Amino acid sequence: MVPHEREMERRQFLKGTLGAASLVALAGCDNLPQSSWFPSILSQTEKLTDRVQRAITAANALARNMEKPTSRRCFRRTAISIRALKRMPSM
Repeated sequence: MVPHEREMERRQFLKGTLGAASLVALAGCDNLPQSSWFPSILSQTEKLTDRVQRAITAANALARNMEKPTSRRCFRRTAISIRALKRMPSM
């Protein structure tokens, strides 16, 4: 029975250690965007991701952009107006 108890103690220790390490890592995440080096790493990674996506995806895989005359067309509003919301009975 002793090996089983040791195994449980080990699991609890690992669980607690990983939980504490996660908290420390998350606490440091708030300061990262304010550092001088982190935003440059993010922008470099974003450029790399774009290059990889272009390399593995066919040129015609994405949807085409709307042409200018089509994009200026007025679309019907589907949102509920504020007046209609005020007239609704409250629950």
